[in-house]
Parts: sequence; C-alpha cells; structure tokens
Amino acid sequence: MIDDRFVMNVRLNSKKLPKDIDLKYLKSRADYDRVIDYLMLFMDYRKSVVDFVVFILFKCGFRPAEALSLNWKDVDFEHQEIYSHSRWDSVHHRVVAPKNDHYYKKLNQQNPSVRYVPFDLEVKQTLLKLKKQQEAVCKLLGVKNSNDFVFYQAGAKWNVPDESTVNKKVKKIIKELDIEPIITAYGARHTYGSVKVQEGVPLEVLARWFGHKDTSMLRSIYIHLLDETKNEWFEKEKTYGGQSGGQIEK
Repeated sequence: MIDDRFVMNVRLNSKKLPKDIDLKYLKSRADYDRVIDYLMLFMDYRKSVVDFVVFILFKCGFRPAEALSLNWKDVDFEHQEIYSHSRWDSVHHRVVAPKNDHYYKKLNQQNPSVRYVPFDLEVKQTLLKLKKQQEAVCKLLGVKNSNDFVFYQAGAKWNVPDESTVNKKVKKIIKELDIEPIITAYGARHTYGSVKVQEGVPLEVLARWFGHKDTSMLRSIYIHLLDETKNEWFEKEKTYGGQSGGQIEK
C-alpha cells in the first residue's frame, strides 16, 4: 500500500516541459487531487455532461476521442473495466475505428488501442450517478439515447461533445483553480499516467492501459519523473526500520 503522504507534494514533472502542449501534465499530486475534488463537487448532468468527460480523462487516461465514443455496454460495472474499441470523430461527428486500426489490420496484428481499462470505486459511483441522471433527463425531455453513448448530450445538436469543447473545459478548470501549467484534454491523460507512475504502476502495465504497443512513448514522456521516482524510493528505503524497528544490535 502506497503512503499518500509520500506522493502528495512530489512534483510530477519538475524538468522543462515538452513544447507540445498536449504532452504537458500537472506538476503535483496535490493539484491533481484538487481537480478531482472540483469535478466531484460540480458534476451534474442536468447542467452539462462535459465535466463527466473530463473526470474520466483524469481518472482513466483515455485519449479524448476514445472516451467520447464510449457506449454503456462498454462499461462493466461488476468487474470495474471499460472496453475501448473506437473513437469519436469531432469533425464529422461520428464513431470511427480505433487509432492506427488500418495499420494493424495490414499487419494482421491485434491493435493495442483495443483494450480493457480498469477503474476504481470513485469512477464506478460517478458513472452510476451519470447513468441515473442521464436516464431521468432523457425521460423528462422525451428523447432517446439511441446509440447508448455514455456521454450523450440530451437535447443537443450532436450526440456527444466535441473534443474542442472538452479542451476548453479542461483549461477553464485549471485556470479557475490557479494551477500551472495550463493543459489540454490530452494533458489530463498524461497527468493520470504520471500519477500512476508515482504510485508504482509498471510502465509495461501502464502501456497496456494506455493502448500503446510498448513502453517507448511513456518512457520519453515520463523520463524525468522516472528518474525522480527512483531517487525518492532510494531515500525512502533508508527510513524503513525492518523487523527490528531500525534498532542496531549490540
């Protein structure tokens, strides 16, 4: 069991951030927790489904387009897993194949983007809340979620929000909480990854959750964090007392 006090104020990317804004992620576990607390406080389907999308990005690490395309049948509440197998095309407003699907079909190989992603009890409770509110609103408005989208927008022009709308919401939350750096929806994905690295999830496991074929991409993004983590655990190991409670035999 990881001691939360150890990771609470550890900086998650103290080195220089990549130039690509999509690779930026939050600097500390404390900032991450503030974002989650904010979302838990304000998520209400009767006002907007976008907060729920942002929550799932920060808590499960999906690519934004993957999260937007999710159906309720993809959510296994009993085993706490989500099956990701498609993307939402925000330009043409339709569901499309998962990332790099054509490439892997040519090779006759399994696409790593098609995968199961685990979720915790907080996510389970939030998704159940969303489902209940969504059904109630649809009934009230007399509309039907024909495609069974998790993030269905009842009464809106399009079935689910566009990725640009999610990006704007992420930036708005970060600014309201006075957190730096300002990140995108993709930054929420990488913030989740950084938190999991700090918690000790092996990169090989995280790569599967993220839909990567190997760990090379994650190593390039989290290289400084990995070095810092090694140093932190190196020093932490010195404080353990062991069975003798740290006493030196005489």
